[in-house]
Amino acid sequence: MPAFIFGVLEDITKRVGVMQRLLATMSSGLLAWWIRDYSLTRVGIWGVDWVLGFTLVSVIFTAFAVGSVANSINIIDGFNGKASTSSTLAFISCALLAWQVGDAQLAGVALVLAA
Repeated sequence: MPAFIFGVLEDITKRVGVMQRLLATMSSGLLAWWIRDYSLTRVGIWGVDWVLGFTLVSVIFTAFAVGSVANSINIIDGFNGKASTSSTLAFISCALLAWQVGDAQLAGVALVLAA
């Protein structure tokens, strides 16, 4: 919600700075952990997964990842205006991979997001 609110405020007023939006998206990652106890604890890299086993590291990494993804989409849109195409292709790819490994629920969610 903070990322959405700051994004809308920036679109309307053009007075919200880059750092404020980055902190808002990172706070959205923190809220996901605080409200739902969601955080990234595995990335499939030996050693990094062990470090992510610590709650503080996992929460900080989650906030960084959420902020990075949101801002990378914003950068793609700013460079060539093709963020919707890039995002749609990424979600379709995730859906195909999820389907291949038998995760029908994740595949369905990814397809809904692609739509």
